[in-house]
Amino acid sequence: MSSVLRPRIAISACLLGDRVRYDGGHKAHAVARDVLAPHVEWIPVCPEVEAGLGVPRPAIEVVADDPVRVARVEGGADVQTPLLVAARHRIRALAEWGVDGHVVKARSPSCGLGDTPRPGAGGVGPGLYVSRLLVDLPDLPIEDESGLDDADRLRRFLDAVVARAIRRTSSQADAGTWLSRVLG
Repeated sequence: MSSVLRPRIAISACLLGDRVRYDGGHKAHAVARDVLAPHVEWIPVCPEVEAGLGVPRPAIEVVADDPVRVARVEGGADVQTPLLVAARHRIRALAEWGVDGHVVKARSPSCGLGDTPRPGAGGVGPGLYVSRLLVDLPDLPIEDESGLDDADRLRRFLDAVVARAIRRTSSQADAGTWLSRVLG
């Protein structure tokens, strides 16, 4: 048994600097890359790339709620089926790997936690991938990158992640010591 606890956290790949966004860009996040990366095992996720939509690709948007439905912005082509298949496959794999938490990209039609605009449906809510994640892994700690920038939200998220990692690994690690080492 290793004495160093390294929680497994899935993360939207664009937040690590991977150029997977619809426009070929990324949204590298300093807390994810500079603060957390040395202490966690990242599992990069991009449901749109995993669905075979390519990079760059036409933008998609949420067009219906309950259940969440997505389509291409230009022309409204339905991309629901490949995204849903990719989401289910990825979530199943995360469950098998024993992931301890997930960091997602805010406002994304796939990965938004609760602030994804619904131009076709009105209001805001979770993206397609996250809506499945919330149903299939309801106890999984999830946060978006804005939560990484908020000290209280980050601490609550990491508390939950570390508790899961300790249970998963039967580690003798102390959660408080781990958090102090990571957050200072």
